[in-house]
Amino acid sequence: MARSEKSRAELAAGGIEVVPGDFDDPPSMVRALEGAEKAYLVCTPDHLLVPRETAFITVAKQAGVRHIVKCSAYLAGVDAETGNLRSHGIIERALVDALDGERDRRRRSTRCCGGPRPGRSSPRRRSGPAPGTTSPRRVTGAAAC
Repeated sequence: MARSEKSRAELAAGGIEVVPGDFDDPPSMVRALEGAEKAYLVCTPDHLLVPRETAFITVAKQAGVRHIVKCSAYLAGVDAETGNLRSHGIIERALVDALDGERDRRRRSTRCCGGPRPGRSSPRRRSGPAPGTTSPRRVTGAAAC
């Protein structure tokens, strides 16, 4: 999903299937997510990160998207030390809340970047994604600001 014609053309030239959509225009996100089962969510980390990504999560759930991989940050949390980490924590919480009641909670992933949460074992070096994360290669849809 890309907002501008120029961005869509650049992504398409790289072999990426692109649909028009804008995080600030929920109806365009509905059209962009039509038929999608999975989505990779990453947005510019600015003052609009929380409203844009939480709107995407809401629209994706309404559109029937069953799996969302959110690009987050290590140590993100609603009580984190920095604004960026707090923003990611708020969005992660919104993603988990949106998926409450889903059948297979154990397979749900709210992060694709970073390692384990504080208090969990430290990450081990190995190939493949870290535990509790999903490789972006396994995702068929993507959304980016």
